[in-house]
Amino acid sequence: MSWLSENYEKAALGVAAIAVVAVGYSVVSGGEKIPEPKVVKPKNITDIQEVENLMEANKKLNGKYVFSGKKDKGNEVTSFVAYPLFSIKGQPEITPLSDDYPIHKDMPIKWWNKYNLSDYTQENGPELDPDGDGFTNREEKEAGTNPTLPEDRPNYLTKLQCNEITSSKYEISWTIEGAGLGNFLFKYNSVNYRFNKLEVGAKFPDDKFKRNKNFVNRFEITGKGQDPEKPGELGQFFEIKDIITSVTFKVFYRERVKFNDWKAKMSVDLNVAGLNKQFSLSEGDKFNLPYDLNDKNKPYKFLFLKDGKLFFEHNVKELKSPLELVAPKPKER
Repeated sequence: MSWLSENYEKAALGVAAIAVVAVGYSVVSGGEKIPEPKVVKPKNITDIQEVENLMEANKKLNGKYVFSGKKDKGNEVTSFVAYPLFSIKGQPEITPLSDDYPIHKDMPIKWWNKYNLSDYTQENGPELDPDGDGFTNREEKEAGTNPTLPEDRPNYLTKLQCNEITSSKYEISWTIEGAGLGNFLFKYNSVNYRFNKLEVGAKFPDDKFKRNKNFVNRFEITGKGQDPEKPGELGQFFEIKDIITSVTFKVFYRERVKFNDWKAKMSVDLNVAGLNKQFSLSEGDKFNLPYDLNDKNKPYKFLFLKDGKLFFEHNVKELKSPLELVAPKPKER
């Protein structure tokens, strides 16, 4: 609304006053026509050029707004002010990041801040490996290790994997020697090894067996008995313990008990040069990681394969003992 319309009455009186003066002047001057007086625009009228923009801004300020994350992949979290307020992709609200806020599942902001890591701003932040030791941020978090120090990492045993399983056949049988003694036959890969006059407490094969060092003294004769349902010689048995697997079994007179000697091709599932090389383990083999055949410190042991799983003895607190790994389908040789 203009100044004139708001002050109409005052303006009307002003015009009337001008008219009276003009008539008086006309009479005094002898009735000569005088020019019509000019209407002067009041000086206090000001046009605001940005009024439309201000009205639009006022409308926006009174509206309700939310912040949305970026639609493309990359940043999971976008900071837009100095105070730690963030918008999370897929969540329209503004999020204050407290220390316990799980910026990624089970990974609160305080864990990232502890190591001065900004990886949490990435959608794949938990899967990144800032120190290049082959373990992701999530794996380091779960193991309680420092994700910025390569020397402080989870145990390599957690990355152990089996690539192939093969087997060699062996069998055990015995014949009577007399007076509680037996002549034992140990057959490995179709080659016979005889061990005579063995009694309860004895172990075999002895150190003359060179084919596989893990078999030397692997079996212990723990007892001798007679099956009441099998009279005579055929009911006699020796009880034998496999020291590696801790399994005890019976071998009856002239019976041939057949087994598989398993060998596993292993590797460490790490994309780190020199660590992902393949190596072979036989049942009973001790080893270390990274694998080094010549290193005398070998804290881990391949026990056996049973029900499609490989079992390993270890001293790693974070892992259940023994460690179990699913084995691929065996290949027979």
